[in-house]
Amino acid sequence: MKQAILTLLSLILIIAFVSCGSDSDKEEKKENTDTDVSSVIDTTDLPAATIDESEKTGTYNLAYNFKEGDTFKYRLSTISKSIRDVVVDTAFTNNLVQNITRVVEIKTLKVNDDSTAELQCTLTSASIDADMNGQKVTYRSGQKLDSLEVRRFYEFESILNNPFVIKVNNRGKLLGVTDTGNILDKMIEISGIVDTLSAADKQMMKENIKQNLIIPLMTQVIREFPGKTIELGTSWDKQLPPSKFMVFTLNYTNHFKVDDFQKFGDDLIAVINGNTTTEIEGETKLSNKGINYEFTKPVSTASGKIFFNLDRGLVQKSKTKTHLEISYKMEVPMGNEVRRGSATEISINENILELL
Repeated sequence: MKQAILTLLSLILIIAFVSCGSDSDKEEKKENTDTDVSSVIDTTDLPAATIDESEKTGTYNLAYNFKEGDTFKYRLSTISKSIRDVVVDTAFTNNLVQNITRVVEIKTLKVNDDSTAELQCTLTSASIDADMNGQKVTYRSGQKLDSLEVRRFYEFESILNNPFVIKVNNRGKLLGVTDTGNILDKMIEISGIVDTLSAADKQMMKENIKQNLIIPLMTQVIREFPGKTIELGTSWDKQLPPSKFMVFTLNYTNHFKVDDFQKFGDDLIAVINGNTTTEIEGETKLSNKGINYEFTKPVSTASGKIFFNLDRGLVQKSKTKTHLEISYKMEVPMGNEVRRGSATEISINENILELL
């Protein structure tokens, strides 16, 4: 994995060295853009009403209330912004703004005696608006696409209107994913590789669908909570599995606290604030195949707010935001000389979940 990461970093700067090798290239340097396509997404807090302090003294069960036959629907919007500055013979910047919106319809198929539930989930619509240095890309599910566009957006086209089933407990912990065969069939159809796949290949694709498409989506929609009752001021932590990033290992701990109780219509809402602390391990200097790297430890922050509807037993709305900054320097052999360069990237991601 480290070898692949270093190769990718090398390619980024080697391409930059080549592209910045003449005066004409310097003249074609793009200016920064301020394009913002996020105006249609509601990033505000839930419009809930305050209540008297005397009404905030109770103890409540922070758990999902799944009922067989019930259906509910969520809209998940993801706003991503990244800025990459590369310096070699000259400097240039790549700006990306991307919004992805998905609507997921969920039907409770079964609630078991142990309070686990089987939920049928269907992605009913999706859209993308992206701008990379003025080059715009849009996608709307349901619109007629040519074959190239279908392949470009194959992940959405494969999962759209193809139900799958997840199993969760009443705390929102994801216990299993099943019924992904239709998604696999659609993905194979779009790729045009039906006759070349072995049974092992199909199993691998099915696992990729589960790990890279369904789990990242549904853990944003059905959030996991601790097995405890709450009151005003209740707090808890959750240690996440270590995450490999470039040459570093990032150890995240999420911290949550019930900061308020509010009313949304007639329903009582628990307002839960969260933030993340990060411990970073790894060496900042290394050499590989004659290339010298010097990394700055990444700066990573995350925060969020969850509005949990205690009467319905569902998340009413949530907002999370992550911020990551990375930078590195490289010395790359190019024939008889050594070229030097550096790159810095800032990535900001915001997820907004709304119960429709």
